[in-house]
Amino acid sequence: MAKTGLSPNTFTILSLVPATIMGYFFYTGNVWLGLLFFIVTSFVDVIDGSVARATGKVSVFGKVLDHTIDRYTEFILIGGIVMGGLASFFSGCFAISGMIMASYVRAKAESEGAKNCDIGFMDRAEKLIIIMIGCIVLNWNDASLEYALIIVGLLSHVTVVQRLLYTKKQFEV
Repeated sequence: MAKTGLSPNTFTILSLVPATIMGYFFYTGNVWLGLLFFIVTSFVDVIDGSVARATGKVSVFGKVLDHTIDRYTEFILIGGIVMGGLASFFSGCFAISGMIMASYVRAKAESEGAKNCDIGFMDRAEKLIIIMIGCIVLNWNDASLEYALIIVGLLSHVTVVQRLLYTKKQFEV
């Protein structure tokens, strides 16, 4: 991928294409195509960092852009699932608020000088895997995405508390 000549930031931005398609398929209720584009989106998301390291183009802006696009992708994912009627508005809001707040607490804590605030039950990969499992199980249980979003929300909010306590401990003297 590094040989294509595309910058890591281009790959980051390009990940919005399969993400948008993913959201559309979830919105239309086509879970299998939604899941396929979910996987493609996740794959493209991994490429940008790999290309940055391979080409020596790792940058602070690239990291910020990547995290920003990751949040957009999460909104597209949860929005498609909820607007497609595959899970309730409540579980979607519960999940996305936990996902966003876990990311926010980490970013804010680290910007204030906390070290390695990536602790807790739910990192991004775990959240996405739980939602992918919910998509697969949907074939046998109509409420599996509802449950998946509630689990993601619950464990994400627990992660927020874990990160806050970890940060507090670092700054107490």
